[in-house]
Amino acid sequence: MTKIFILLFFPFLCQAGNIDCKDIREGLFKLESLDGSLYTIVRTKDKQTENVGKTGLVSEFDIKWTSNCSYILFNRRVLKGTDNMPPDFKIDTLYNEIVEVNGDKHKIVSSIKGYDMKIEAVLVKLDTTKLYRDLNEVEKFKNYNGTTKGGTLISDKYSIAYKQNSNDKTDFVIALEEVVSVDHKSKFKLLDYLFFKMELMQDLTTSNCRFNDKYDKEIVAIYISKNDNEEAKIIKAWRFNRETLKIETVDTSKVKYKVADENLFFWDK
Repeated sequence: MTKIFILLFFPFLCQAGNIDCKDIREGLFKLESLDGSLYTIVRTKDKQTENVGKTGLVSEFDIKWTSNCSYILFNRRVLKGTDNMPPDFKIDTLYNEIVEVNGDKHKIVSSIKGYDMKIEAVLVKLDTTKLYRDLNEVEKFKNYNGTTKGGTLISDKYSIAYKQNSNDKTDFVIALEEVVSVDHKSKFKLLDYLFFKMELMQDLTTSNCRFNDKYDKEIVAIYISKNDNEEAKIIKAWRFNRETLKIETVDTSKVKYKVADENLFFWDK
């Protein structure tokens, strides 16, 4: 049980080498585990904070660098959420060595005090000043600040956001974004987008569509509805694909939606 749990946290293998770690000792990083969970890690001079996107758990360690590329994490405490550590698994001190740096990625080999095992992980450094921004901060979308706008999480890692043109009420932009949690706040990275027209009698739904009669969180549709409890007329539909990270047009005949379903809630990975 404990071994399986640890491997979910640290999914990658690596080999040591001669490297310089000065540029990755502090910053914002992400780690994706084998179960698909996204971890956001913030390193400062003396603290490391870890956010688990799927559960909302936020934990913190004290950090001490023992060499240029080696550090220990200790004194773990939970800041928010319910701790998901197995009851028989106690973290006292984690010994970490950065063994490879390749661009924005670095590989770490870790061991835990009291456990005879090695653990490997790959962390990706994130640049929030350039890549993770609200749509309003992107130059090509500066005119899209109309009254109609919204967003929907489709997992702990991805979201859909749309905005109306400030001058043309029929003109919209919609985007697929990556989401990371930092200090209890979400930051967004633009992955794909498209512009579309929506007439005044039409509406947009970003949740609870059905594709081939199954609820599908990736499906977004423009529709017209005369009765909330009856199937709407689907005008256009897209898939916000979490595998390809692209927005793809789909066959409207395979998409269904009822306005009465808008408050349904379900979660998948």
